[in-house]
Amino acid sequence: GPKKETLDLPVDNEAGLDEEQKVEFHEHVFLEKYLEDFPKHGPIRHFMELVICGLSKNPYLTVQQKKDHIDWFHEYFNKKEDLLRECEVYLN
Repeated sequence: GPKKETLDLPVDNEAGLDEEQKVEFHEHVFLEKYLEDFPKHGPIRHFMELVICGLSKNPYLTVQQKKDHIDWFHEYFNKKEDLLRECEVYLN
């Protein structure tokens, strides 16, 4: 009969998480330090505080992925700075 392909079971869903297991729990939860380069007050700060609140509760992302999310927003707001300034949103 036809040759059946077999999977190595159990499939390792944890593959690649070895690095992550070395990361302390608090690194996942306390992300405020990554907001140092953002405005201290105003709507962007408020928005980013909501972002890190959500990220801190997400058990599926690595700390590096969380940091990458924050960096993405930082870059995004920097690119939009002129537009935001025009709209008087970017208040430090």
